Amino acid sequence: LSTGHTGSLSTVHARSALGAISRLRTFCAMSAGFSDAVVRAQVDAAVEVLIGMRRRADGARVVTSIAQVDEAGGLNVVFDEASRS
Repeated sequence: LSTGHTGSLSTVHARSALGAISRLRTFCAMSAGFSDAVVRAQVDAAVEVLIGMRRRADGARVVTSIAQVDEAGGLNVVFDEASRS
């Protein structure tokens, strides 16, 4: 997953940041045949930020959430549109 180069961009379709991380881990495990621990370590090391988006009725895309992945693979939600007043 991580080639040592700084910066990259990818798209994952999921309903949440946690769902996106879970899908990435699953896809990697299915394709690479590595153990769960190796897959988790690689994904957690490669992914720093997850940005959730949705399309409004007028077609415009808006940011709905931003989550950071910490060193332990946990998620720190920085912004969540659903929790805004």
